[in-house]
Amino acid sequence: MHSTPAPRPRLPGELRWPHCRNVRDVGGLPTVDGHATARRRLVRADSLDRLDDDGVAAARAYGIGAVIDLRSPRELSGAAHPFAGDPRYRLVPFIDDARDHERDRASERTRADLYRGSIDRNGRRVVAAVRAIADAAPGVVVVHCLSGADRTGMLVALVLDALGVERAAIVRDYDHTQDCLAEGADPASLSMPEPETMPDTLRHLDLRWDWLPRVPAPARTRRAPPGRPGRPPAHRVTVALRRGCGSEAGDRRGAVAPAVRSGARCGPPPVR
Repeated sequence: MHSTPAPRPRLPGELRWPHCRNVRDVGGLPTVDGHATARRRLVRADSLDRLDDDGVAAARAYGIGAVIDLRSPRELSGAAHPFAGDPRYRLVPFIDDARDHERDRASERTRADLYRGSIDRNGRRVVAAVRAIADAAPGVVVVHCLSGADRTGMLVALVLDALGVERAAIVRDYDHTQDCLAEGADPASLSMPEPETMPDTLRHLDLRWDWLPRVPAPARTRRAPPGRPGRPPAHRVTVALRRGCGSEAGDRRGAVAPAVRSGARCGPPPVR
């Protein structure tokens, strides 16, 4: 007689929205200046078209203000999105079809290679996703792609990095995706990224894109030197996530404070 495996402990920020498998609120992550990201500001997820009626109800009850779908139009031929037709839903493809022909698949030996090339090619689409976040109605912004791993993983890591989240915490959040997707799945069906995937991707932002200081500061812009790509919208990430949204502490003061960052000091980062 086979015993039923014990349920996996719930991960930090993990939300149970049946039948999605990879939904997490990125609140509570430590920042380099000793603060923490605010809860109920930004949620990352796999495709919400997997939700059943109970899952849709749970998502609505969480206070969704916007759903940003990073998939391409050609991926939408399956189940209808439960928020399609809702003004809160925005289709904002992460992949820039105009530049996708530049992709060199032969050079993508690791997942980090894939991510570095994708960020370099799809900068305009990243701008569009951040603008969608900036224009979102009050409430929780849910960002998702298909599995919530790669496109969502890159965008959320970029946002958290611009907001000054400790890089070790960004890596832990990224790694938690594999924990979520592995639950109940056939191991042979999983494509697991290498351990250095997200650290290498973040280093690429430093080297290639002259990224923001570790703690968000007012935008500093300059013209890109010849032969280098223009700066990605790092300052827009910060501004977009600050705009119109108070922090957990700031809400009580009626002040406009950085969204996703809270005014409360945090303790040590959660241990994985």
